[in-house]
Amino acid sequence: MMRCIKRGKVSVVYTPTSPHGWYTANNSLEMIFDPKIVSMVLEKIDASIIEKYCLETYGEGNYKAAGELDVKYITPCDKFIIVKGIKGESFILNSEFNWIESC
Repeated sequence: MMRCIKRGKVSVVYTPTSPHGWYTANNSLEMIFDPKIVSMVLEKIDASIIEKYCLETYGEGNYKAAGELDVKYITPCDKFIIVKGIKGESFILNSEFNWIESC
């Protein structure tokens, strides 16, 4: 799977302000790391072009949030999850969370 590295960090596409979600709506790792989507988001390309690209590349999906995408930069190899909230998606990073262990 290709990833986009900027400033030594992995670029991850998500929707911080859309209730539709991006990863949480499509459950696609390829879409959140896709270098072309990262570039389009950073260049502020029109949502309809992002939607068209996703439809052609990934097939049917929920691309309603394409106009509200943002990029978060994650340290390479850090584990994370993306969760959906009322206002949008957010990250829980392994390096920033005090995980509870059962052992």
